[in-house]
Amino acid sequence: MQLFAWSLQRQGLRVLFILPQNGVGDEHQQGIGPDQGYILSRAFPERKTEALVLLSNSLHCLQTQLAQKGITPATIDVICIDEIQLCTNQTPFEAIRGLIELQQAGFTVIINGIDYDFKSDIFTHMHHLLLVSCFLPDWKTFQLTTMCRHCPNPARGSRRVITFPDGRQQIADATSPIVMPGLSDYYAVCDIFHKSCSRLDVQQEHVRAPLPTTLTLEQIWQTPWMRETLNYFDLSQ
Repeated sequence: MQLFAWSLQRQGLRVLFILPQNGVGDEHQQGIGPDQGYILSRAFPERKTEALVLLSNSLHCLQTQLAQKGITPATIDVICIDEIQLCTNQTPFEAIRGLIELQQAGFTVIINGIDYDFKSDIFTHMHHLLLVSCFLPDWKTFQLTTMCRHCPNPARGSRRVITFPDGRQQIADATSPIVMPGLSDYYAVCDIFHKSCSRLDVQQEHVRAPLPTTLTLEQIWQTPWMRETLNYFDLSQ
């Protein structure tokens, strides 16, 4: 997302980066005010991208914060929301509605997020966003993948490594909370030969819920939460 946004900026477009408060880690990501922060990338560690911090951690409240800052489609061409899965203070329906309202207000919005958490479970509202992206006009998605850190197999999961104040490190397990700003790091694993955090020392196989984008239309309508979501937004076809 940063590479794409930087390209837009070189073309003269005005880009606003937004970071959930849950995504603000250590002092390197903190600005001089509570609503000011920085997006950091492992690929470009020397380049900090200034971002507006979403104080409510709710996409449902984003327009209110933008209005308070005087940010409108007349002042900003593109909004880029980083780590959108960390906007945890709303229901999935409110998350979808918040993005739809931004689009209807005239904003062009680019988001990125992780589809499964380190426990290999659905990450907050991400599957709901992927589902409606197949049906809402002008919504487009694409998926990026990587390789396992320990072997050449494709990564299907991740491990969380917690660093304590005294410097000790520990691989998290299923009891670890989903959001731990500034205290943890992650790396990709294949989840077959090298298990994700919650699958360490677990014998039974964990079956991840399929991504909505991998299902047929018939399978989607046979899945209760997907059917409920599409009906709620009047996306029945």
